[in-house]
Amino acid sequence: MKVLFRFMLMSMLGLSTIVFLDSCKKVEGCTDVEAENYNADADVSDGTCTYARDKFVGTFAGQLSCQAPLPSDEEFLIVISEGLTNNSEVLISFQNVDPPLPELTARVDGNSLVIDPETVDIALNPATPDETTQLTYSGEATIDASGVNLSGELRVLLVIIGQTLKCDMTAVKQ
Repeated sequence: MKVLFRFMLMSMLGLSTIVFLDSCKKVEGCTDVEAENYNADADVSDGTCTYARDKFVGTFAGQLSCQAPLPSDEEFLIVISEGLTNNSEVLISFQNVDPPLPELTARVDGNSLVIDPETVDIALNPATPDETTQLTYSGEATIDASGVNLSGELRVLLVIIGQTLKCDMTAVKQ
């Protein structure tokens, strides 16, 4: 009986030691609920969090096809970088566009990028930089599943005349 009691006691101690040691294991993974690869079981962040904006960050070569009087069939570069305020914000810079476009802020949700209306003063004529016109930019774009092809629409509201002009945009990640 004593031997049986000792065996049971040793077995229980061994089992509780295994359970205790197993419960000390920390699960590593992405612990940020805003990330696309959030792991609810993770206890410790391993630095692998990826966000919807990550697929948009980079340089794209593209073409704008705009309504007159905006330039049409103009090739450009669009540089998209991480925003400053949160994990779903990006900054958009159009390069090689005449007249130059301002840097715009956009938000990313899944495979969609949205430029909320943003009003800026622009000098449309470089010869008279002090004469500015208010323009309001807005738009949206989507990126395909491969993360390479970007397409969408940029809208430019000429505040002075109240007319919105549209530019179709297609671009390929470089």
